[in-house]
Amino acid sequence: LNTLPQAVPGLDRTSNNPGNGTATVNLRGLGSNRTLVLINGTRVVPTGSGGSVDINAIPNALIENIEVLTGGASAVYGSDAVAGVVNFILKDDFEGVAINAGFEQTFEGDAGIYSTDITLGANVADGRGNVTLNFAYTDREELFQGDRDFSFFAQFDDGAGGLYNGGSSGIPGTSIFSGALGTFSPDSFGVTFDTNGNIRPFDTSSGPGNDFYNYAPVNYIQLPQTRYQATALGHFDLSERVTAYGRSHFTASSVPQQLAATPIFQSGTQVTLDGNPFLTALSQQTLSDAFGDGVDTDGNGIDDTGTMFVRRRMLEVGPRIADGTVTSSQLLGGLKADISESWSFDGYYQIGNVNGSNTQEGNVDRNRFLQALILDPNDPTQCANPAAGGSTVGCAPMNIFGEGNISQAAADFVRTAVASTFDYQQKILGLNFTGDLGSLELPGGAIGAAVGFEHIEDDFSFRPSQALASGNIAGFNGSPPVSGGFDVDSVYAEVYLPILSGVKGAEQLDMELAFRSSDYSTAGSVESYKASASWAPVEAFRIRGGYNRAVRAPSIGELFSPQGENFPSATDPCSALGSPDAATTAVCVATGVPANVVGTPAINLAAGQVRAITGGNPDLLPEEADTYTIGFVFQPDFVEGLSLSIDYFDIVIDGYVTEFGGGASNVLDVCYNDSVSGGAGSPFCNVIQRRGDGTINFVSLTSANVAEQTLKGFDILASYD
Repeated sequence: LNTLPQAVPGLDRTSNNPGNGTATVNLRGLGSNRTLVLINGTRVVPTGSGGSVDINAIPNALIENIEVLTGGASAVYGSDAVAGVVNFILKDDFEGVAINAGFEQTFEGDAGIYSTDITLGANVADGRGNVTLNFAYTDREELFQGDRDFSFFAQFDDGAGGLYNGGSSGIPGTSIFSGALGTFSPDSFGVTFDTNGNIRPFDTSSGPGNDFYNYAPVNYIQLPQTRYQATALGHFDLSERVTAYGRSHFTASSVPQQLAATPIFQSGTQVTLDGNPFLTALSQQTLSDAFGDGVDTDGNGIDDTGTMFVRRRMLEVGPRIADGTVTSSQLLGGLKADISESWSFDGYYQIGNVNGSNTQEGNVDRNRFLQALILDPNDPTQCANPAAGGSTVGCAPMNIFGEGNISQAAADFVRTAVASTFDYQQKILGLNFTGDLGSLELPGGAIGAAVGFEHIEDDFSFRPSQALASGNIAGFNGSPPVSGGFDVDSVYAEVYLPILSGVKGAEQLDMELAFRSSDYSTAGSVESYKASASWAPVEAFRIRGGYNRAVRAPSIGELFSPQGENFPSATDPCSALGSPDAATTAVCVATGVPANVVGTPAINLAAGQVRAITGGNPDLLPEEADTYTIGFVFQPDFVEGLSLSIDYFDIVIDGYVTEFGGGASNVLDVCYNDSVSGGAGSPFCNVIQRRGDGTINFVSLTSANVAEQTLKGFDILASYD
């Protein structure tokens, strides 16, 4: 699927951050949640609150073929088909035994993938039915970025078209920045520490000796996975007119993720300075001059404490590891019947469930991190506050000044393990009638028709442990609980009009019309419809085109997710990196940035990231998309096996659901640099929260129908068989 020009590769086996071991389909690059995935024409239960489907749950050995329909298909298939539909057609008449076993690895002799499956099928009752069983197992080995030269180093752009080895300013020896990077003076410097607590300038050069931490080697470039699958499907003719059919499948997979040790970036960190046994006298004095809190109890010129922005790579806590397990199951039963010579009926009921659990190691409790840095002035070998919030493990003083200096006791004190579980349940009832309109014929033949009803119920819950829900962790992002659901009732009608056939100038001329009305318990009633036509003046050449109004109802996550946090890349327009002009400076001052720090490095965003608060919105409306397509197919008689096609598409999604402002970076840009939509008091500036020193605390972004997304392009295909 990833080789198709209509598909932008979604998550796959190389997706570590972000990624969770799932594989998704992303038609047109509009998002996997806007691509509807079907098995034999019926929905597959989503894997998470966002509505995306993990196609790993579909057994490879049973796939007969895959139908890909683009251009919007909501009128026929319902919500989520904004970009299109991917329909996996499974074998339903397999007879015999087939065993497949495979092994692959790289030329380096690693990253092996083992797979095996067995398929058993038999016709029963003199061919009146068929039963097929499939069992599959896959084991995929890990591969780290550090195992390859091309991915070993994190890269920086040198601004001149080149790259150099960089990484993160959150380093194992701790870094503290103020003012211009790379300079060293009491009021403007970037520093780090050796193992003895000596302070020195932080090397930000592009040479091999810079101080940036290379986080790449311990990240996966291929995620390991273990997966088990079992599938059963069958059908049986109860009579000449009635057939019963069913399908069930079960998948269980285990996928770990691994990232470099937690980088804790903690603003407003108060640190004991005077008498701190982990710092040399010069280090104490330098930090006091730059960050002292103004209290010097013994009058020796060194403040008791200082407040600063601390960046520390917590190697002593260990790597960040998340172990996830997911099981999915789906059960379908239905009846097909011939009602008359020209009409048939298909009714089915389907239930599906996906549940999973995740445990995380390597997270750091932010409150305990801060607690362990304040030492008892009478006994600096003890914490000033030895309590541990109800824990039986008391506070252990933490030496962050120098790589490897955090003791085992301190690492144990700040380390926190978290866990979560989730569950997605889906129930579907479908009733479909198909046939032709009998005596109502057109010159090209009988008018085909289909009408039907569909009822869907979706429920999702995500249950994190307290530490994960609170967001008071550094490492993996905090994740608050999510719980919610919706149901939808839909009716649809579709007709096929064969206008002309087999006449001069019209080997084939036909149209398709479809309409669907859906009533959501959350979003209300919406309609989708389509009209398409094709004209083949001769057998070798066909012109086709169409219009689709597609809809996508908001997902459970978009509707009901409480607030959480992430850290997207961004630049503060008011900082030195933002290079504010006079107009921008005026907006900066008007939105609470002290005039003396506008345009200075003092408010540069740490690691080029900003804290973004995101969450759901129960008042969201459905997205509406208009899709126009036109193109042709040419299969010349004089070159047998040659097929050429070109199709133009134009997609406009209105009411596009996304976080407010199209992301934190865009919000910042519009607020400070757009004189029409931005400026003090605008919605874009109102969601930016700053601290008293002018630095950004967070940007509040919740889901909203705030955008219009457009996509235009061509699909060009040439094939010769």
